[in-house]
Amino acid sequence: YKNVGQIPGLPDGAVVETRCRFDGAGVHPLVSPMPDILKCMTLPTVLRQEMIIDIALDGSFDELVALVLTDPLCSRLAVAQCRDMVRELLTANRALIQNPKLLEF
Repeated sequence: YKNVGQIPGLPDGAVVETRCRFDGAGVHPLVSPMPDILKCMTLPTVLRQEMIIDIALDGSFDELVALVLTDPLCSRLAVAQCRDMVRELLTANRALIQNPKLLEF
């Protein structure tokens, strides 16, 4: 569900897992403050997810590679390995990509 203030400290609109109440009128997120220690782990992921949208819409291949390298699961890759992985991902999904700058590798 998107954050509409139920998790203070995370950006509005960020996709979050949250407690909700469901009834005939719909879904009602419940305020669920997050302990600060969890924000340290969660916020980088949220920011990375939001940035990937911006890059997908208007960014470049190099910006996408740089962002992927900030992910803890990819941070140990050599830059060349990451570039190859991202190139392979984009090539496999070429038909879905509307931003031509992503395909300039």
